[in-house]
Amino acid sequence: MQARNRDVIGEIYERYAKGDAGPLFAALADDVVWYTEGIGLPWSGRFVGSAGVQDYFAKLTASCELRGYEIEHLLADDTWVMALATVHIHIRSTGRTDAFRKVDAIRLRDGRIVEFREYYDSARAAAALAGGAA
Repeated sequence: MQARNRDVIGEIYERYAKGDAGPLFAALADDVVWYTEGIGLPWSGRFVGSAGVQDYFAKLTASCELRGYEIEHLLADDTWVMALATVHIHIRSTGRTDAFRKVDAIRLRDGRIVEFREYYDSARAAAALAGGAA
């Protein structure tokens, strides 16, 4: 199961890095819960179900454009996969492009994503979004 889950998530990230979020949305369980922490970020919070995750991405893409996504490691343990990554984003309000290191924790059930948690320096992201030093 660990290898299968790692492969499922690896494929999703590979396609997402190329601008194709379709496999991500197709892999969401009906009861998915998507968490992202942060103060001062329009996309932070708890999002439930496919509609909730779509709301998260609408808020994120209104502020930022993905310019690159590099997976450094995918670690699998039972139903969880951890992705250590660097994301490159273009901040629409400032015109700046910046890179953020992050960790995503993804829990799967029967090959479907039931929980997603992302961790990154959200204070630095909020400062970059506001036009401050990142």
